[in-house]
Amino acid sequence: LLKHLNERAGVRTCVAEIDCAKAYYLNEYLRTGQDSTLRLVFRSWVTGSAQWGNQDFFNKVQRIRALNQTLPAAQRIHFIGLDELQDLPLAADYAQVLLGTRPVPVPLRASLDSVLTLLRRADAGALADIGRRAAQALATQEAQCRRALGPAIYNSLALLLRNTFRPTGFGREDMLVANFETQYRTQQLSHEKLYGLWGLAHVLQSPIQGNFQSLAARLRQGPLPGKVVSVLCVFSGCQMLFPTA
Repeated sequence: LLKHLNERAGVRTCVAEIDCAKAYYLNEYLRTGQDSTLRLVFRSWVTGSAQWGNQDFFNKVQRIRALNQTLPAAQRIHFIGLDELQDLPLAADYAQVLLGTRPVPVPLRASLDSVLTLLRRADAGALADIGRRAAQALATQEAQCRRALGPAIYNSLALLLRNTFRPTGFGREDMLVANFETQYRTQQLSHEKLYGLWGLAHVLQSPIQGNFQSLAARLRQGPLPGKVVSVLCVFSGCQMLFPTA
């Protein structure tokens, strides 16, 4: 399907049920072909119960790279992550890549160091408050940080920090929509056709019990009015992961 959409409709952007850090390392794998980089993306999935932690998806990403090798650079497929942070130590590595040796204002550097420490410890409880403060500090010093880091790094770091905590009253679907809206704006995707392979609960376009609206329903009513197509696949005799709430 992805190969067909790429060939016939110019689709090159995969919006995925992964976080921004995993998207970075998936794209690094697509660029370099290093299997060790791809295994970094899968390590938290294969030790848990994520549906993405399987050999078939691993092989699919390898096939996407093989396809990319046959395509002009402007047509090659890449990933954008919309989910909350899934592997906190990997997110710390990603943050370190973003920052590199770039100059960061001193007050913000202290907050970022604390965030990195808690990410490496996978201390989600303490991370939320520190991450919120770091995100606020980055926003407060936006002009200075944009100059120091550059717009692309600034936007990526801001997205990462916003995913270290959930705003009050936000559920996961709210985070997915917020991340999509941010990526849609900062990555300038308004002229792109997008593809995603998502769990069933995210692609329904009508409200379900309790008037709950999934990601696809919210995007169709919000940033992508009337422009979302869902193809639902349910396998006979198979257990489905679906939120019981």
